[in-house]
Amino acid sequence: MRRLIWVFLALCLLRVEPASAATSQEEVEVLRNTVVNLLEALVAEGVLTPETVQTMVADAQADAEATALARREQEEAEKDAVRVTYVPENVRRQIGEEVAATVTGDVVEEVIARAQEDQWGVPGALPDWIQRFDWFGDVRMRAEGLLYDDGNAENFYRNFLEINRQGGFFGPNTVLNTTEDRYRVRVRARIGFIAGLPNRTTVGLRLATGDLESPTSTTTTLGNYGRRRDFSLDMAYINFDRGGHLGLPLLSATAGRMPNPWYTTDLAFDRDLNFDGLTVIGRLPVGSRPLVAPHRSGVSNSHLFLGVGSYTLEEIELSGDDKRFHSAQLGAHLAIGDRWQYDLGFAYHNFENVTGRRNEPNSNLLDFTAPAFLTNGNTVFDIRNDTDPNTALFALASDFDIVTGTTALTWRNDRNEVRFEGEYLTNIGYDEEEILERTGVFVPERADGYRAELSYQRFGDRGRLAWYGGLAYKSIQRDAMIDGFTESVIRRGGTDIEGWIATGGFTLSDNSSVQIRWVSADEIDGAPYALDTVQLDILTAF
Repeated sequence: MRRLIWVFLALCLLRVEPASAATSQEEVEVLRNTVVNLLEALVAEGVLTPETVQTMVADAQADAEATALARREQEEAEKDAVRVTYVPENVRRQIGEEVAATVTGDVVEEVIARAQEDQWGVPGALPDWIQRFDWFGDVRMRAEGLLYDDGNAENFYRNFLEINRQGGFFGPNTVLNTTEDRYRVRVRARIGFIAGLPNRTTVGLRLATGDLESPTSTTTTLGNYGRRRDFSLDMAYINFDRGGHLGLPLLSATAGRMPNPWYTTDLAFDRDLNFDGLTVIGRLPVGSRPLVAPHRSGVSNSHLFLGVGSYTLEEIELSGDDKRFHSAQLGAHLAIGDRWQYDLGFAYHNFENVTGRRNEPNSNLLDFTAPAFLTNGNTVFDIRNDTDPNTALFALASDFDIVTGTTALTWRNDRNEVRFEGEYLTNIGYDEEEILERTGVFVPERADGYRAELSYQRFGDRGRLAWYGGLAYKSIQRDAMIDGFTESVIRRGGTDIEGWIATGGFTLSDNSSVQIRWVSADEIDGAPYALDTVQLDILTAF
């Protein structure tokens, strides 16, 4: 029994640990010597063999090393921990009141925005590929009135698009409405994303409502016996950025179906018109000042730029005469001091194979030369060549080589922005003799257009737009531009138009706004055709 007690005491001493980290070195030495003497006594009395003692000592040493390692790991994990002592309730209440009195709403909003951006408290909650997607979209409700002048010519303006669709003068819609006022409710819905990929590559995609046959409008009219609306691919592109200076990409290449990449107003191209093809833009930084009104491309530093692009309008399966156009633009976006910005751009757009060619008698082999979409204004001619007076297919009579010059001057401070912008264009491809040869009719040249606008914007807290207003005048002659691509609101789109555009609006919240627009347009050379358009829009975006 005595032997068993000695063995038990030895084992306890082998496993014992200091009471705390503050145990003195002298106490540790006393404990170690006691254990050694006890083990030697047990060996001397034959209770334990030397081999057993060696095993016991080795096990005890291994346990001690494991305990020390665990303690070091815990200390390392807690080295930055803040030890909070107990704070009485009345002291906590007083501290909270003092902090609440000194922290402003702007600070709270800034902290919340930073927390949302950095995803505080949820590290790794979303996979990396999901975080690359930047979703956006908008819904616009529009009440619209089309108010025709009483002196308009009736049953004079042909609806060339409808005539081409049905192959001739067969239906009731072969002339444009120029006399009956219309009131309608319309809607536009768009949703898309921009995904950031490695190596400064982005992918953009957007779906939108709208007439599938119109390239210039994503708005659809409500009130069609509850039938569903078209929702189709509006944009799909890949963008590559290379080089960089102060956040300015020195070279950008975009391929696919993309928004208009050029610095321009809506004189030549409707703002909803997207391009199918390839654009390459090179930029040269000018100083380091940021722009006060960044270009819609997102580039926000002063620079010169040179861009080229090639775009397909229509691929013709059985012909090498695909319809396309090529563009080039040279320009600058320059910050002048801290308040001013000057923008300038000169562009050239060369359209290929868009001019119609008359068929041989009783043939339809050249029907493809007629445009897939047109509105009203351009000089056109019938390319059908048969003996039936009711059949017809209209095509463009002129070539189109468009030269544009666009400029703007902007002044802005923290609360206000004033901007003047102007654009001039001319179709240097118009040739009276060639048109006489194609059509058999002499048509005098009307191939110029211009637009000027003065606008004002008022900003509220945190740079949020509070309200705005603008007034513009626009004139675009008959063959200055392909009528199917021009802005679609003024006199329902087209050319041979001049008129005023007044716009005003205000912001309801961070995501919603209200806009009213009045557009008054008249003919330039044709028969009387005046139309006032009034639009009230409610827009919500995310």
